[in-house]
Amino acid sequence: MKYAIFKEGNDVVGEMDWKLDILCKAACAIIVLLLLNLLLVSIVLSLVIFGVKP
Repeated sequence: MKYAIFKEGNDVVGEMDWKLDILCKAACAIIVLLLLNLLLVSIVLSLVIFGVKP
């Protein structure tokens, strides 16, 4: 694991890395959800614009 490198040098850095990892995963999940919402909205809008009933 990538944490092993930090644990050898400094436990505090390892702990910070662990917290940052959770934050990054949360941010990634939020970004993915936002992108999916945008995709869904764009599909619905294009259907409405072109007059195709879903």
